Amino acid sequence: MKNYTEKPLTSIETYMYGLKSRAHLLHCHGHATFPVDVTKLVALRKGYSKAVRPVTLTPIIIKAVALTMRANPCALRILFQRFPFRRRIVDFDAVDLNIPVTRELNGEQVTFLGVIRDADRKSIAEIQGELLQLQRDPPETIPTLQKLGKLRKSPPFAATLYHWLMARSPAFYLKNAGTCGLVPMDAIRGGHFFPIGPTTAAFGIGGIGDHVVAERGVAVVRRMLQISLSLDNYVVSGPEGLGICVTLRELLESGSFIEDEIACRSEAAA
Repeated sequence: MKNYTEKPLTSIETYMYGLKSRAHLLHCHGHATFPVDVTKLVALRKGYSKAVRPVTLTPIIIKAVALTMRANPCALRILFQRFPFRRRIVDFDAVDLNIPVTRELNGEQVTFLGVIRDADRKSIAEIQGELLQLQRDPPETIPTLQKLGKLRKSPPFAATLYHWLMARSPAFYLKNAGTCGLVPMDAIRGGHFFPIGPTTAAFGIGGIGDHVVAERGVAVVRRMLQISLSLDNYVVSGPEGLGICVTLRELLESGSFIEDEIACRSEAAA
């Protein structure tokens, strides 16, 4: 007597599991986690919202990650398979950032990878606009959701073939995915999250909370953000990974890139 149940994977499940399978098969992961003092960043977000347009912290973090990748191009190297059994490392120039988006598709909640292309060259306001489009625009206007809609009607083999190409063709990969990743976990206050993804570098963004820290020998309360970084240690060394963490932390704690955008807006309005 059969005492269990089973069901075959749907095309969309095959597609999503393929992303995780790529990460598992192709990457040797190194992990880092570090706190960032975002007390100034939170205040600058409010100033930016008044001076330019209302924004959340997510597009600000996306812009900081993109600038970090541009300053550390080692993180834009991605490992690919090469026929028949060899591998190759490809250096990308584009800073295209993957971010997971969950929304309803045909009555079902679906998580897909939205891509912010050339994120380092876009303003925080432009990134916020693209995020809202991914979250709210009709599904038929979003290429990734259109692709998922087609996969729903296709056999799982189609998703398998998709990932076979993703693992071998840099041009196909770049067309369908980004070159770095970010996974926001805003609901987890002060938590750590170690993401995996189809990219060499993937940041996990935890929650913001009040923490007591030592500042010049005095205990003070600061707004702290927990960040984790998952790296493909096959193509990025430990010292290079440390440089990525240091750059991102400095950008977020100084907020200089936000101040620059506010200043440019003020000059344009004068």
